Amino acid sequence: MSISLPFFKFFIHDWLQSERIALMEHAQIGAYIMLLAKCWAHESCSLPQQPQILKTMINWRGTDEDFIPVLACFKPLTRGSQRLTNPRLYAEWLEAKQRTEMLSESGQKGAAKRWAAPAKPVTLNGSKSGNTWDAYLEAYQATGNEAFARVAVAADGLRRLHQVFDLRQIHIDKQKSQSMSFYALT
Repeated sequence: MSISLPFFKFFIHDWLQSERIALMEHAQIGAYIMLLAKCWAHESCSLPQQPQILKTMINWRGTDEDFIPVLACFKPLTRGSQRLTNPRLYAEWLEAKQRTEMLSESGQKGAAKRWAAPAKPVTLNGSKSGNTWDAYLEAYQATGNEAFARVAVAADGLRRLHQVFDLRQIHIDKQKSQSMSFYALT
């Protein structure tokens, strides 16, 4: 599976303090940044070794002599390789790739654990207490699935709310019966 790395770290202080960058013209700096971006976007974080191809890739309009400082920022990917890379960029690319793969693996393990079937089948009707909210709480304790706990809390809240409404209704009914008896006496 190919992992997409949509950005690379740009260390501003290192860039601004680089003597090599300070000696470049604006067109050379632009060419260098474009080549870094093209390099990063390639599946092996590398560029072709032929200067003419590199110039075409970035639409270079300067002279061959002006392109030399830009080309000097790139080294062969491996000994005898036909591809170039920027050593600093390549180190950042390897680190980002490793970090992304690690996060992807851990995400896949977490998803597999989360969506795996529970060890014990959960039946709400078979609850020890017979109450729905208690059954959800028991299901949470049996499986560790937090969704059951959230439902148990919500169900318990609804149960308490119903109790409050039942008490209010009893109170209202009692007041009605008292007022009716008052009117019956007069």
